[in-house]
Amino acid sequence: MFAIFSTTTWRKFIIIKDFMWRLRNNIDLVQINLNNNDGKFYIPENVDFRDKRINNVMLLGGNGNNYVSPFDGRTLVHNDELRNFYVEFVSDDKKVLFENVCGEFLQPYSNLKFAINSVISLKLSSITYAGTDNLKDKCILLYVSYSGSECDPILPTNSVSVNLTIPRDSTGVKLSDYIDEYIKRQNKFVKAIETACDFDYYLTLQERKGRVFRFVPSQLFRSDYTHLLNQPLMLGNFDVDFKNSYIHPQQTVSDTHITLTLYY
Repeated sequence: MFAIFSTTTWRKFIIIKDFMWRLRNNIDLVQINLNNNDGKFYIPENVDFRDKRINNVMLLGGNGNNYVSPFDGRTLVHNDELRNFYVEFVSDDKKVLFENVCGEFLQPYSNLKFAINSVISLKLSSITYAGTDNLKDKCILLYVSYSGSECDPILPTNSVSVNLTIPRDSTGVKLSDYIDEYIKRQNKFVKAIETACDFDYYLTLQERKGRVFRFVPSQLFRSDYTHLLNQPLMLGNFDVDFKNSYIHPQQTVSDTHITLTLYY
């Protein structure tokens, strides 16, 4: 079931206007499989953000054993266990950017912000697990943003919201099944996105000209302003290709109820 309504209010955004807004030009991720025995893990070298100047990073776990990776269904490490991971990022010129930063501080709900603004060396950067749990066959997701900017963007004045449910036996829904025609009638670009949901999910946004956000976790743009990173996802002008944009649930045992708001 779903419903569409529009509004011209921006009050929720004004509440947290004191924060510095981030326009995210690119968000990418890599799945780190926790299969080896020595507890030290490296970023694969075939990632799309290789040789890119990284602005920020985030580690994503799950809220229980039913939270899974969007790639292969592998179970995500529980969020509480991220406190036993330590991140070290080294730049291409061998400068240490992060040294033993606790993974707990890199979660979406952390109020701490660690800026990198450098090209990282994939060979020299690592994530170390110092806990005692058997994490074999589990994983964590490492997200990065790059080529973005910090500014006071021009705030949109209109929005459209969609209430939808992803059944527990579904792998996801296509956005064009819900809001494509409405946005077409508005003849507008999407400038920002926020969400409210009972269970977290992944959002994949495809732009008609090719830019794509893959599997962005809803934890980044939930309507929870007690956390610094939980701001609406500011996109600038994003010409969304709704037919190739999807929502995938993060958990596998319950329906996922979502309110997705697009600002234009």
